[in-house]
Amino acid sequence: MWRLIQRYVTDRCSVSEERKVERWMEEDPANRKLVEELEQIWSLTPEEDFEMSVQDAWDRFRIREMRGPLSNKKKRNRTRTSSGSRRMVTMFRAAAAILLMVFVGFFSWQYLADQGTEEQTYQEQKQNIETQKGEKAQISFSDGTVVTLNAASSLRYPKQFKGSKREVYLTGEAYFEVASNADKSFVVHTSRADVEVLGTKFNVRAWKEDAAVDVGVREGKVAVSTAENGRQRDRVLLGRGQFTSVIEGEGISDVRNIDVDKHLLWLNGGMYFDNVPFKQVFLQIERKFDVHISVSATESILEVPFTSTFRDRELSKILQVLSASMKMEYRREGNEIEFYRPKNSN
Repeated sequence: MWRLIQRYVTDRCSVSEERKVERWMEEDPANRKLVEELEQIWSLTPEEDFEMSVQDAWDRFRIREMRGPLSNKKKRNRTRTSSGSRRMVTMFRAAAAILLMVFVGFFSWQYLADQGTEEQTYQEQKQNIETQKGEKAQISFSDGTVVTLNAASSLRYPKQFKGSKREVYLTGEAYFEVASNADKSFVVHTSRADVEVLGTKFNVRAWKEDAAVDVGVREGKVAVSTAENGRQRDRVLLGRGQFTSVIEGEGISDVRNIDVDKHLLWLNGGMYFDNVPFKQVFLQIERKFDVHISVSATESILEVPFTSTFRDRELSKILQVLSASMKMEYRREGNEIEFYRPKNSN
């Protein structure tokens, strides 16, 4: 596994290898922390063409002397260096390569792969955009595709789409308006499902806290397939106005027709809940408004299904409806919201 982590941190993984590392990171917070620390080491220097072996890196590092403290360390968004600083960058990159080897070497997992075969490496440098709670973002790709990212979500994508597919990685919720290209399909990878299209408009909801990945289509057609252990196990086609879920431990649900515009109210600040447990309702409100909600009552109420449409963007009005629906009162102090039963209630 350590060699695979090394390839992941240095952006030299194939698509299936990336999936393996990301699933491993989701298994344990300590795994994710390790990879993030390694990524910090690797991103200490600006971008540079770096095609040297680790042995070369070690040899160069040993025979050169780095004078004076290093300052103005760049973070993840790298920029190209001038020719005058190229040697220093190469030395620092070499040091990062050595540190990376040392850190990863502490781990004894073995990378299990098919003997005698190696997938074509996926070497485009990835970019990542994340939204915080209460935020949304819009990304426009060079092919004309536009993605609207909901709150508390992230999208990972290459600087340029190369090869036979346009592939991105989503955690959270996003609405895609995919530019048509009959020769190059567009694929959205999530933890449980892959969504593949040629050109269409659709919504994907894939938060890690949720037990399902939801896909709804506004225009065109999309193919939804499960993605476990690098294999596609099940597949359905969705057309305009259709919806499905890929449920953890169950697979793909039956396709059903929906009012797509209601499911896309979030694009304009609204919210729509269709037979959703209160605990999921609270999660979505927390993401949208950057608040924390607690309930001083039995946990059974969190499983009660709730259906409502909110076109108004005001949190206070949404809380009033929830309060009446649960027959509870609420109090708010800053970003903390608590629902509770009045003392005189039965």
